Amino acid sequence: MEPEPVTIRRLTANDRAAWAAMRSALYLDAGEDVATEELADEIDMMLAADDWAAFGAEADDGGLIGLIELFERNYAEGCATSPVTFVEGLWVAEAWRRKGVARMLIAAGAAWGRSRGRTELASDVRLVNERSQAVHERLGFEETGRLVTYRRSIDGD
Repeated sequence: MEPEPVTIRRLTANDRAAWAAMRSALYLDAGEDVATEELADEIDMMLAADDWAAFGAEADDGGLIGLIELFERNYAEGCATSPVTFVEGLWVAEAWRRKGVARMLIAAGAAWGRSRGRTELASDVRLVNERSQAVHERLGFEETGRLVTYRRSIDGD
């Protein structure tokens, strides 16, 4: 059985509603509590900035079924170059998983980074998100370390 056709293309302001819905699903899948309005507002920032890019996977019927969001970070753990193209978000609709869509989105992200003179693609995953870790490994990423971060308020010491 042949896979259904998927096109990868740069997301635009016209994709805002579907893009926001995919972002909500991404962060819900990751177990994060982020306001839907905040996720939608970040789209405007990404569209206006040169160091951000987002690509969508579009099914043959025109519906968006996946996305990748990229940012050029000055530093990424385990990378030898700077700046680094960083995968800030990668999401594929459940029905489209394990059909090569994430691989196509990663290829688009790598091509964007390469077009900007970058030689490394980095990402991170929460320690508890073993499914995403497995996806990253299948997509050719290598683990460079594990990290636990902390914070505390400096008010009222």
